[in-house]
Amino acid sequence: MLGFALTPAQDMTRGRPPLGFDFTRKTLQPGVTVTRASGGSFVSADGVVRMAGANVPRLTHVWRGGGLQPGGLLVEPERTNLSPWSSDTSNPGWTGTGVTRTTGQPDPFGGAGAVLVTGNGELRSHYDAGPSVTYTAGSVYTQSRFVRPLNGLNFLQFVATSTAFGVVPFANFRFSDPAVTASAGILGAGVERVNMDWYRVWMSIGASASGAAPNGTVLALITRADAPRLEESSSTSQYLTTGAQVELAATPSSYVPSVGGPAVRNADSTSLLWQSRGVADGSRIARFLLADGTTDAQTITVAGGVAAVPSNLVPAKLARAEVPG
Repeated sequence: MLGFALTPAQDMTRGRPPLGFDFTRKTLQPGVTVTRASGGSFVSADGVVRMAGANVPRLTHVWRGGGLQPGGLLVEPERTNLSPWSSDTSNPGWTGTGVTRTTGQPDPFGGAGAVLVTGNGELRSHYDAGPSVTYTAGSVYTQSRFVRPLNGLNFLQFVATSTAFGVVPFANFRFSDPAVTASAGILGAGVERVNMDWYRVWMSIGASASGAAPNGTVLALITRADAPRLEESSSTSQYLTTGAQVELAATPSSYVPSVGGPAVRNADSTSLLWQSRGVADGSRIARFLLADGTTDAQTITVAGGVAAVPSNLVPAKLARAEVPG
């Protein structure tokens, strides 16, 4: 819940509300400066994943309480999507096994770049694979995809390709009451609802071998939450998917569209004019209230009335920044 992002809590030491900036409004308050050398994605109020131009602030939205709510300002470090052709599901790099693939389907970006994946009914594994990605042994990667379950489909499995990660790691996702069951070797995994129809699933894992993995991301049909890796079934279930992303990081960031090779989203550099809130120069503890309801307290240095927002917030969706009054 983000009630505190709209009504600042009283400072228990001085009895005064904290001084700060609220990022859950429709527009930025005065005193906020954002720069970013590239475009960047965000979820708009209508639930569409859109692109903001260079140096344009990204006020994103999150699914909470049965609908979309303001999620705050995205303040992200630089990230690279290593998966080529991330949303061009008609590219030959995208393949399927035990499924039929129908491209040109509605996607979460307001276009028609998703693919419809349908199990072929044979007793076997059924999965869709994204384009090849080159991995390096000893590095941690986070894989993610946008998915839209169809016709009551409740379970999907993200599978780490054996070429780079061995034969075991996978994560099972449940959509009715979003939850994850992960195997050994998975460092983190999650399922995030994007809008009424679409979810984003992700898992992070350490590579055990170097080289190009022909199936960069693998999304499989399963029938239950405790399904084994690449479960065999006679599934005819369906889902839409697009937006393959692989990042050299332990957590996912906002979607970075790619074409023929890796694509970069540059870092957000965000500064706040604390002088406009009556805050004097010097070091002090600031509280950063995030979209998931957590708070990150960090030391900031106000100089010339200004201080930078830290770039290591997780999640990087800033609802409010404040210092004691």
